[in-house]
Amino acid sequence: MIALFPDVDAVVPVDYATLRPGMLACDVIPNPPSTPFLRRAAQAGATPLDGLGMLVYQGAIAFKLWTGHDAPLAVMRSALEEVFGSV
Repeated sequence: MIALFPDVDAVVPVDYATLRPGMLACDVIPNPPSTPFLRRAAQAGATPLDGLGMLVYQGAIAFKLWTGHDAPLAVMRSALEEVFGSV
């Protein structure tokens, strides 16, 4: 994966000139949450969406399968933000 920790400064092969306000820029990289791609997208006016949500919900599905209980989503997200840093 491009720009996944520890290679956070990897060059992302994206034509950034195509990004503009009103677009949603999504990245599946959870660590770091604020990837070079998302930072550049935000500078262009696009709305960034990091990969932490995907990681939280993957964990939540596994938690439910193993325990039979709903996962504490807010706690999980907060823990990941603490470890990885927030956007």
